[in-house]
Amino acid sequence: MHKGVLSDHHPFVDTLIMGSIITPFGKLFHNWQLGIFVYVIIQAFFSALSFSLTVKYAHAKLMLKNTFLVFMVAFYALCPVFPASVQTVSKDALFSWIYVIFIILYIEAIRTKCQCFNNIKYDIWMIVVASLSILTKKVGLYVILFSLLALIFLIPKNRIKSFGVLIVTLFISVGLSGMIKSNLKVVPGGKQEMFSLPFQQTARYYKYYKNEVTKKEYRTLNEVVDMKNIDKRYNPTLADPVKGYNDRGSTQQYINYLKVWFAEGIKHPRVYFDAGVAMLSGWFSFSEYNPLMEMSWHSQLNPSLIPSTVPDRRGFFKYSSDTTQQFFNDLYSNPLFTIFLSYAFYATLIPVFVISTLCKKWYSTELKYYWLAMVPLILSLVLGCWLSPVSIVFEGRRYLYPVVYTLPIMVALCVSMYQKKSVNTFKRDDG
Repeated sequence: MHKGVLSDHHPFVDTLIMGSIITPFGKLFHNWQLGIFVYVIIQAFFSALSFSLTVKYAHAKLMLKNTFLVFMVAFYALCPVFPASVQTVSKDALFSWIYVIFIILYIEAIRTKCQCFNNIKYDIWMIVVASLSILTKKVGLYVILFSLLALIFLIPKNRIKSFGVLIVTLFISVGLSGMIKSNLKVVPGGKQEMFSLPFQQTARYYKYYKNEVTKKEYRTLNEVVDMKNIDKRYNPTLADPVKGYNDRGSTQQYINYLKVWFAEGIKHPRVYFDAGVAMLSGWFSFSEYNPLMEMSWHSQLNPSLIPSTVPDRRGFFKYSSDTTQQFFNDLYSNPLFTIFLSYAFYATLIPVFVISTLCKKWYSTELKYYWLAMVPLILSLVLGCWLSPVSIVFEGRRYLYPVVYTLPIMVALCVSMYQKKSVNTFKRDDG
């Protein structure tokens, strides 16, 4: 296989999974729509399965009442993020339903104070699900790694077994997959993808203080980010025009860039602060962009492989799509429903409730380790949303998928903490 056939700009495992389902229909049967339809149906099935597992877990382990379980089902049925996401061929939609299962397993580890690692079936499931979470989205590596490390270092029971699960997971998802990528000559993803916020701060700094940028600093910056007309390309809420899509520098050049970036930030910290606020604004907004549902949106396809007419909707499909979109647009225009269709409700308000509840029980003897459930939630927000290249425009929705997908089980955990029956159950299970 020639170098460049596969790229890891987006995880190559996603390419293999999606391509193995969609491509045969397009190439063999000349029907790309059918291939995409089959993939969407499969994705919808597994997404629904992961949602069902959260409801079952909330009932069987968290001992929640039927009233809340009905609420969970209603949320899954009515929240517009889910129908919009399951019909999307993207790494975020694929990763999110897998991540839901990881969160269930993670909460179970907290609930049992890691005694569940004594169960080989649990260990196998955790290894498989954690590995898939890492392989299907790059930020998954950091979320899974630090979440499992939190269990290992902060819960004393079964540290050896929980550490073993982490090692096997990393061997499969990093070591083994790395060897496969090397043999397949997969082109690595660019390092610039992790530098959206610093690049935006550099662009804003140059926009307002270009006269203070020395020639040496300019050369160092230009090694990793295209400085030509950067002040004109700078969009306060979108990093792509500055960040670009290709890696320009080596690891050492990025280190040199960070030194200059840090020095300039010390000189004018207000510029960096303003750039950060602009980039994060979408996650705290109730009205800047609407709504969570957008039926007509799609990325531009490569016409050399897939005809540009593939995503076009016609006849009944266009009518049903437009009707659904208009319904949610009307809801969004109603002040009573605007909050429920806004980014900030899912990216800020509910996470704040969850984190506040978990912190409130920080010193509870019965719920001693439950605050650890904050770890994957905070990591998903900070690494998955706040450091993403966009928040306020519509595409930012896909970065929010993992958070929205896992909020029901996180809220269920919080509700269970206030139920006396649940606390008694925890005591029995842990004793």
